[in-house]
Amino acid sequence: MIKCEVSVCGTINKEAIIRTNKDGKSFMSFAMNIVLPTTSGSKVLDVSVLCDCEKNNDVSKFCVGTRLNASGTLLFKKRGENLYLNLYAEGFEFENVAAIDSIKGSMLFRGKLGKTIEEKTDKKGNKYHTFSGVSSEKVSDGFEYIWISFFDFSQVLDDAIKPETKVEIAGTLDLSFFKEKLTISSRIKSVSPYVPVANTSNQE
Repeated sequence: MIKCEVSVCGTINKEAIIRTNKDGKSFMSFAMNIVLPTTSGSKVLDVSVLCDCEKNNDVSKFCVGTRLNASGTLLFKKRGENLYLNLYAEGFEFENVAAIDSIKGSMLFRGKLGKTIEEKTDKKGNKYHTFSGVSSEKVSDGFEYIWISFFDFSQVLDDAIKPETKVEIAGTLDLSFFKEKLTISSRIKSVSPYVPVANTSNQE
């Protein structure tokens, strides 16, 4: 499981429409473009936005080309080589929107660590740890996996956290492009062992 509480600053590139789910509840959907820097320039990231019509039902505010800040819960979905970003928005701001696009917020991760935890030293002589973790989702024909790069600058790791064990990590959400590919990383604030409980969710 990867669940993020975020603020997204960008431009609407697909106009808002009202839809109705199978339970008869109305919701609004639209899409945003977020331009992020890359090693060779910049690249556009698409974010699909959904929100409850009880709080937001004036589609005239959500026109193509409008800049806004949207806040809410961001979830990732991977299908094959494609990684989708879905924002379940709780609030919007149309005034005093920054000129530079961004996605900022926090991450809650539950999953399995990679095979190694490395200790490194920065230019000032401070030690830190770096490691990877993977979240899996059961789909009809197998599993999909999303990898996260973690950085422990606060030395919160202890001896109970071992490679290839299941953990719960709270930290920042940091998105960037490396060689034109979106990467997800996090500076961790806390980490603890995680014991899954039986439920109906397909995600771990």
